[in-house]
Amino acid sequence: LVNQTSTQAVLDSFNVASIADDGTGATRISFTNAFSNSNYSHTNGLQRVGTSDFVNTGYDSSTTVSEVEMWSGGSAADSSKLASSIHGDLA
Repeated sequence: LVNQTSTQAVLDSFNVASIADDGTGATRISFTNAFSNSNYSHTNGLQRVGTSDFVNTGYDSSTTVSEVEMWSGGSAADSSKLASSIHGDLA
């Protein structure tokens, strides 16, 4: 669970080593323990910012999600609660 507003912060985590602020609405997640490959499943949830909110996920490797991006009304936006659940086999 990440707060993207102001300085991004992890609110709660499991297997998250760190996050990086990649700009408005964009968070990069690094895992504590690597997955066995990059074929893991990623589910997102968010606290709404406006209308037409959605989250886009880019996959990178077994150790990071390349980016989780929050969009609202066609523009990048920060959410105070962006939740991600990632499922896969650990290495």
